[in-house]
Amino acid sequence: MNATSALKMRSTLRIDNPVTCMEALKNGDTMVKLSAVVMGLGNMAHKQVAKGLLFLAAEAAYIAFMITIGFHNLAMLPSLGDVERQEVWNEELQIFEYTQGDQSILLLLYGLATILLTGIMFWIWRGTLKSGYAAQLNEAAGRHINTLPEDIKELFDSNLYRLLMTPPMFFISILTILPLIFMICMAFTNYSKIDNHLVLFDWVGLQNFFTLFDSNSVLGSTF
Repeated sequence: MNATSALKMRSTLRIDNPVTCMEALKNGDTMVKLSAVVMGLGNMAHKQVAKGLLFLAAEAAYIAFMITIGFHNLAMLPSLGDVERQEVWNEELQIFEYTQGDQSILLLLYGLATILLTGIMFWIWRGTLKSGYAAQLNEAAGRHINTLPEDIKELFDSNLYRLLMTPPMFFISILTILPLIFMICMAFTNYSKIDNHLVLFDWVGLQNFFTLFDSNSVLGSTF
């Protein structure tokens, strides 16, 4: 049995079973494996050019984001900034002006948002591997390969559940999961409750929890 016949038999056995990333990386052809680096190559090599270009555009957009601000957001996350903003009185305008500086609360938020976006990008990366490998199996078995309009049409038919679940999951991630993780992270900093937006804060680990359960401290005795 040659390689093509084995591939056809394997694809026939998986008509109703979704492929996995590990199968794509192990059994995919060269273009499918290369799509792990250049997203969309597997689709473009197997008659899904438009779909492959969409995957490639998503990768290009993510790389552009990371180069412009993403890597900076991640780099500032461990320190939460070190340049404090200064309040300066402008005698001529008779107003207070603020010098440029870091804002720890924004650096924490942007860093967490970048991590969340990276997680979404990882999910898309998995999708391009599985999609490219599925197209390879369909082509080897002589089955029909969906075009982009046909894939979109399936979103309103057999994949309607995906279409209906995507918007809620997006908003849950942005409006619930991200704020929740943000507030949890704040518990591990020395964030001050004083109404002063110029103050930087740092990571303090479990210090706040030790203070909370220390009966000799004001916070602990109150708790």
